[in-house]
Amino acid sequence: MQPLVLGTAQINTTDAAVFTVTAGQVWEITAITITHPSTGLAKNIAIGFGTTATAANVKWNQAFAAGVQSTAFYPGWSLQPAATLNVVSSADANIAIIVVSGFKHPIS
Repeated sequence: MQPLVLGTAQINTTDAAVFTVTAGQVWEITAITITHPSTGLAKNIAIGFGTTATAANVKWNQAFAAGVQSTAFYPGWSLQPAATLNVVSSADANIAIIVVSGFKHPIS
């Protein structure tokens, strides 16, 4: 296994794939951190994988109060080749930031 750090992505109000698993690999997602700055409005942030972060595919959802807040969680998700990690915010696009880390390995 190789370490996987996907860097940062801004969270938008439009459901969007922020990361896509590379062909021939499986990603083991071990930690996700979401940071919400002082300028952020109250919102819900949802994460899903597959096609969208909408209700049918949500794997994680949390409410954030206005202002500074950060949360980390450790999902232990396994994403297959070409799967997407989707994120959506209910308010103020491109304010909150997501960082994803874990491990990647080739399919045997």
